[in-house]
Amino acid sequence: MLLSKAWALFEAYKRIEGFSSQTLKAYQLQSLLLIGYFKDVEMDLLDTNQLKEHLAISGKHLKPARLAHRIRFMKLFFRWSHEEGYLSKNPTSKIKEPKVERLNTFVNPLIPQWKWRFLKLCFLKGVKLEKQSPQIEYVLK
Repeated sequence: MLLSKAWALFEAYKRIEGFSSQTLKAYQLQSLLLIGYFKDVEMDLLDTNQLKEHLAISGKHLKPARLAHRIRFMKLFFRWSHEEGYLSKNPTSKIKEPKVERLNTFVNPLIPQWKWRFLKLCFLKGVKLEKQSPQIEYVLK
């Protein structure tokens, strides 16, 4: 099956599953990049090494998070194609995502990490801290 035909079926399947339009747009961009690199070839002709080469070339100028997104799309797309019977073997099964350092954007830089964790844990556990309690006075110092 051609990449473009598989993409059309994949998109329809994910739309039926209820994926958001933003997710489908992101997937469409990734599919266009994949089809642009390999042209509209038969999916059976692609192997793991070709996909790794594509990721190495396209990933030179990508941040790790962007490369991880591209890999996640490829793994999802090819795994779906394999499960639906369009591919006899999944060429992305041995491709691993890069480790991406995630930043916690809600951490206040003025509060030490251990204090932040304590307050977060109290919030998650539903513990109400009184302003006059010794625990909160110690934490807020």
